[in-house]
Amino acid sequence: MKNVLKAIIAASLAVTLAASCKKDSKPNDPPISEPAAYVEIFADYDNNSATPKTILKWARQNLAISESGNKVWKGANTSAVKVPRTDEDVIIGDYFQWGAYQGYCGDPTAADKGLLVYTEFSCSSFDGSKQPSAFTFKDGKSFDLASAPHCSDSVYTEYNGSASDGRNVLESSDDVASIILGGSWRMPTKEEFKAMKAATYWAWDATDKGHYVYAPIPTEDAGKVNNGTGTYTKSNALLFFPAAGLGFGSSLDDAGTDGFYWSSSLGTIHMYFAYSMDFTDSNVYTTSFYNRYDGFLIRPVSD
Repeated sequence: MKNVLKAIIAASLAVTLAASCKKDSKPNDPPISEPAAYVEIFADYDNNSATPKTILKWARQNLAISESGNKVWKGANTSAVKVPRTDEDVIIGDYFQWGAYQGYCGDPTAADKGLLVYTEFSCSSFDGSKQPSAFTFKDGKSFDLASAPHCSDSVYTEYNGSASDGRNVLESSDDVASIILGGSWRMPTKEEFKAMKAATYWAWDATDKGHYVYAPIPTEDAGKVNNGTGTYTKSNALLFFPAAGLGFGSSLDDAGTDGFYWSSSLGTIHMYFAYSMDFTDSNVYTTSFYNRYDGFLIRPVSD
């Protein structure tokens, strides 16, 4: 991916910065008990063929928060169609730094539809594919180390790979999907993204600019991207992942061509990274890692 080099360069420079890192304030209102729409996918989420396969609930839309910070689930598709098919239903969601409680920006088509408004900063302009092309930050914030949660003086003090910390997955108190939705809802782990991808068929749609996810028929299509032998139609899709790009610095990169979704898993290479599921039009990756301060989307899951 073209942003991997950017992520590595930025992380290598991070130790030279003299920035103070941001600590989010958690929303105060009670969590939502259940998103309105999800699909259950049967897969080997333990990544161990010797264990029974299990079912995991995948939300049909991305996580977003209302402008006032209220924990309102804005990613619900309540229609009978399994995936959003109208402009009113297409929700990009908010862009989150890894471990952050506040979402940044949202779907620019939704301001007059009551679907989503903006949180920490607003989008300044948008292109024809409903993607923001730039961010206007409030209070000088940006997708950089200075605004990243869980760090101090450019060093991560939590989830840092140290023996004293010992955590490699976000706890529920630091998992924004758990905070917003409550119950057993949370961010997926790296292993859960990998298992879901291996159990499904993915097909890029150039018009909608994202990947549709299907139950593989025939089963030999499982894990494939674009080159299945079965017949697949959007109305039968299980999920849709928009290629909404990522927030980097004060810009949105790769909107309409690439998609980036945080897992809850800390990177094992360096404490500055966390794992993601990301994709281009032709490939889906489940073992990539990026700077924790980048702005990615979040797709909640539930046991």
